[in-house]
Amino acid sequence: MNKKDLLPSFFVVGAQKCGTTTIHNWLRQHKEVSLPTYKETHYFSENYNNGINWYLNQFENNNFKIRGEVDPSLLYCPESPKRIFKIIKNPKIIIIFRKPIDRAYSNYLMSKYRGYE
Repeated sequence: MNKKDLLPSFFVVGAQKCGTTTIHNWLRQHKEVSLPTYKETHYFSENYNNGINWYLNQFENNNFKIRGEVDPSLLYCPESPKRIFKIIKNPKIIIIFRKPIDRAYSNYLMSKYRGYE
């Protein structure tokens, strides 16, 4: 298998508190789906300089039918789409949204729990 076959074919992005963690957890339950060991590698946004081998080493299942990543940071980094399309042919990108008031309230509760509010 060459490196191009190991690259993800889909990405799930969305604002904080829109359900990306839930989607990540659902996808991890499927034995034929390969995701990074930890959600949000930030490869295409912050860790691009680490190189493609670093990125491929983040994935745990090499016996897969489909490989993807859930990373909300892709929504905010203007370089991310260019970087993705540079190395992945025809990627599927799923963007999830949530009602703004519900999302903001959920974000407030998280910030309060973490001691920021």
